[in-house]
Amino acid sequence: MALINLLPWREEQRNQRRQRLMLMLITATLFGYVSAYFAMVKTEGEVSAQRDRVDYLQVAIQGYRDEIKALSTATKEIETLEARLDYVEKLQRQRHQTIAVMNLLPTLIPEQVYVDKVRMEGMSFKLSGIGESTAVLAQMLDRFEQSKVINSVEMHSIVHNRERFGNKFQSFQLSFHLDSEALLLSISKEQQILDGEH
Repeated sequence: MALINLLPWREEQRNQRRQRLMLMLITATLFGYVSAYFAMVKTEGEVSAQRDRVDYLQVAIQGYRDEIKALSTATKEIETLEARLDYVEKLQRQRHQTIAVMNLLPTLIPEQVYVDKVRMEGMSFKLSGIGESTAVLAQMLDRFEQSKVINSVEMHSIVHNRERFGNKFQSFQLSFHLDSEALLLSISKEQQILDGEH
């Protein structure tokens, strides 16, 4: 027996509903795919931007680390140079003091006294030599003790009748400590006097 559809409009309505439902499902699916695609693109863009920021920060951090390392190296070099400069200045001061002492000694040592050896250890000096008489050695000791730039003067030994150069002399050993500040002050005063004369 043949089926006869007595209500064709219902079948047509059902087909239309099915088509609308299919269209809505397809539209929803497409909308979902498009939304997911745009969300994915946006997320990838944000991730890429974040990676770019991280890369920039890492490059900047590495640059700062290199600068800090260079500054540290420069600081060490400066400290080394300052230490060398201090050492050179110390040597210069010692040289000036040695020259000043060598200029000072002839003013303190009488003509009849001959110095054989001068030994310097920091600011301490030891002299050894010979004198024609004990009186001349006493005069020299007095001059050393009266000096404003010398302190801690000690005559360690006087040996009588030492024969040298075919004559008899009194050999001696004397030590003293140099007051470097007083010496430099006296040198600067002498320099001012000399500058004033010219």
